[in-house]
Amino acid sequence: MAKAIPKIGSRKNGRIGSRKHPRKIPKGVIYVQASFNNTIITVTDPQGRVVFWSSAGTCGFKSSRKASPYAGQRTAVDAIRTVGLQRAEVMVKGAGSGRDAALRAIAKSEEVAGSTQTLQWKCVESRVDSKRLYYGRFILSPLRKGQADTVGIALRRALLGEIEGTCITRAKSEKIPHEYSTIVGIQESIHEILMNLKEIVLRSNLYGVRDASICVKGPRYITAQDIILPPSVETVDTAQPIANLTEPIDFCIDLQIKRDRGYQTELRKNYQDGSYPIDAVSMPVRNVNYSIFSCGNGNEKHEILFLEIWTNGSLTPKEALYEASRNLIDLFLPFLHAEEEGTSFEENKNRFTPPLFTFQKRLTNLKKNKKGIPLNCIFIDQLELTSRTYNCLKRANIHTLLDLLSKTEEDLMRIDSFRMEDRKHIWDTLEKHLPIDLLKNKLSF
Repeated sequence: MAKAIPKIGSRKNGRIGSRKHPRKIPKGVIYVQASFNNTIITVTDPQGRVVFWSSAGTCGFKSSRKASPYAGQRTAVDAIRTVGLQRAEVMVKGAGSGRDAALRAIAKSEEVAGSTQTLQWKCVESRVDSKRLYYGRFILSPLRKGQADTVGIALRRALLGEIEGTCITRAKSEKIPHEYSTIVGIQESIHEILMNLKEIVLRSNLYGVRDASICVKGPRYITAQDIILPPSVETVDTAQPIANLTEPIDFCIDLQIKRDRGYQTELRKNYQDGSYPIDAVSMPVRNVNYSIFSCGNGNEKHEILFLEIWTNGSLTPKEALYEASRNLIDLFLPFLHAEEEGTSFEENKNRFTPPLFTFQKRLTNLKKNKKGIPLNCIFIDQLELTSRTYNCLKRANIHTLLDLLSKTEEDLMRIDSFRMEDRKHIWDTLEKHLPIDLLKNKLSF
């Protein structure tokens, strides 16, 4: 969370010096508070004591001109030059028209610009507008010319298309004749109920398909709170409406929940079993904007990237940024290993790489093992796998050691994003955790 904006008057932790004779500090924190009728700049030292504050009004702007971008720019320049800042953190609050102008003025200031060459990022604003709308604003700097656009485009696409989300993908009830029918005692049509189920926001870390259900008796309103969910799955907003039962009838429906990414559609068929697909929107990130500011002079020019992220509440903007960054890193990792793995075919042909398991045979031996290891009770969470390998296995619906040993090597290599390094890592991990004699006698190659 971003630091709170100091209040006018007493401010934070007292004041150093007076407004007419402020103390000079080389390093501090600049708070930009922009409303639709004024822009206020507050400068504190690293301990949070106010050194100087300025507003569009104190800079001579009157009436509606106090909210203009030019007023915000002048206010920021006045504060920086008065205090003599050379290095500063910037905290932002509000969406007034003077906000971006003030930020540009701070970035272009000769006193502050170029004070550090280490690439850094910060969350400069974070807020919760509602249970299903989170907002975060991030800054990354300093970047060379052109880099901000490269990073901004890549992150925006990864945030919108590569972040996984959990949603309801199917509804089933034997009492529903067809998707566009209506039922006596229910105010909404079946199609409207399916659309309401599509909007339900869920938070979980599950992989694969899970079952849920709703079973209530009217008259009453049905909301997301009435969904009976599996463990580790929760609703973000329990007040989301589903249906309104106007008569004392039983309403029971089975649901299917899946974690996926992007927009998934299913072909509409004549489902005889009363099962109806729901076009799943597994996109926790609702919107992403980025803007670029250039600063510095002459050959010292660099760029600052501002990134704004809105999510649906199933994860925070910071969590979404972490996941998008990890996905991009995984995407480029094969290029880093290209030189290492770029040996000729003739060399690879004579190289012996032992298979991970002789799967079915080893599984049979393990089941007959006199020690009776309960393979279905050993979860892959306990194996200390890397997050990348763990996520690959989870996406393939592999949850226990029994699931893992039931797969062939070809099955594992067909898993999306699964690599040879993951295969070796799994073997090393099993070698570490399973009994040595068991590995030698039962899992020997």
